[in-house]
Amino acid sequence: MSFDTAAARAYFVGLQERIIGRTKLDNIELTDAVPSHVSLNTIVDEHGVERDILRDNMPFGRAGAGEYGTYYIAYAADPTITEHMLEHMFVGDPPGTYDRILDVSTAVTGSLFFVPSAEVLDDPIRALRTTPATPIENTSQSDGSLAIGSVTNDFGIEGVAEGTIKATWTGVSPRSLAAAFEDFLMPKVVGVECEGVAGLMKRLEGVPENRLAKAMIDNAAWQIEACRAGQPLWKLWGGTPSVELTWAITRQPPSVMAAEAADVCTRYGFGTLKVKGGQGLETDRTAMREIRAAVGDKVILYVDANSCYKRSEGLSYSLAMRDLGATVSEDPCPLKPDAQFSELQRGSGVPVLIDRTCTSALDAAHYLEKGATALSTKTGRIGFSESREISVLAEAHGARVALGLYAESALGTLISLQYGAAIPPKLQLVAAEQTFYLGIKEQVISAMPPVKDGRIELPDSADLSKLVDWDRVKRFALA
Repeated sequence: MSFDTAAARAYFVGLQERIIGRTKLDNIELTDAVPSHVSLNTIVDEHGVERDILRDNMPFGRAGAGEYGTYYIAYAADPTITEHMLEHMFVGDPPGTYDRILDVSTAVTGSLFFVPSAEVLDDPIRALRTTPATPIENTSQSDGSLAIGSVTNDFGIEGVAEGTIKATWTGVSPRSLAAAFEDFLMPKVVGVECEGVAGLMKRLEGVPENRLAKAMIDNAAWQIEACRAGQPLWKLWGGTPSVELTWAITRQPPSVMAAEAADVCTRYGFGTLKVKGGQGLETDRTAMREIRAAVGDKVILYVDANSCYKRSEGLSYSLAMRDLGATVSEDPCPLKPDAQFSELQRGSGVPVLIDRTCTSALDAAHYLEKGATALSTKTGRIGFSESREISVLAEAHGARVALGLYAESALGTLISLQYGAAIPPKLQLVAAEQTFYLGIKEQVISAMPPVKDGRIELPDSADLSKLVDWDRVKRFALA
């Protein structure tokens, strides 16, 4: 900042002191000089606590050129403090009472730098092993791990993300995922100005594959947008905080599946159950009958065969499950967007939910052309942006979407449900499936809202990163 010293000297000493807010000779603060440079740069929060920064000045000058000024630097844990100072100086508080020091000075240069912590620099992505509990420990998901990462923008706003590391789901390991971030993706976006999330993800288009890593960056970037807007994503997208949930009954003997169904409906009040099929048509029929007897007629049941049946068997399975009360048939067989799928959807009598082969908006478009009425969106797999694009396509074609589970922890659940809470009722196929976390013994967040009457109430907080207990993340980290 350069100063017009001649103009400043033209002010009598008393006026100079009132503009600055301090006496000239002995540097005593003038409490009655309002507004002044000092008063306008004193920031107090809503609780009456003064927000401090660390600042320093170094004068400069070129006597021969008559140029004089000061280099100024300020350090703050929260950039909004210095932003408020600048707003008070140039606009005033209240507006119009600007900093009179600007009458005799000119801002020549200015920059804002973000300095990441040593912890972030040393460990940009953290992988941890989940600790499942009954009944989850009996499922194939118990061998999975989770990746916890965060993205921070130039203003120090942090967005956190979670990704499921499981070879048969994502095809990545902790090492390969970390390498994708460090070698390919983060160099594309670090230190680069982007226009919102769309601009950020546009920069990653040149890197093929790496779906999970891109989804994590996308989800974290959207949380940064929420923090900038000062409201949680579910609210930013026009949603409501109360979200209905589904519990998935995994493949076990039918009597065990029925007992689990009765237990979770009593304990959590679930009104929707997803029944895993694929044990053979007769076993699947028996499981449906026993589950229905255990939970009564009011609980909604739908089925997911995980593509276990042949394509020639998909229709007979879907019809059998429909006749037993299933409202949706998810992946009854390997699905492709072709004429055979069109026949399957027309003949099933219930929506055929496409999951395994619907991993992009392009996939969704191909299926919608063939008459699809139900599409799975898994934000932990493809990210918020792709999921929202699929929702837009589905709505345009009169189809509906489901928010599928992706073995999320409590943290991943809160992240995914930001999108789930914003799905309009007419577009929602079934209740959100984010209940896997209930079977994980230990979590990496400090607190999780309870499930009551089959619903969860999302926190009214934009910054989910503050919920993470990073000490716990370190404790669970893979060696």
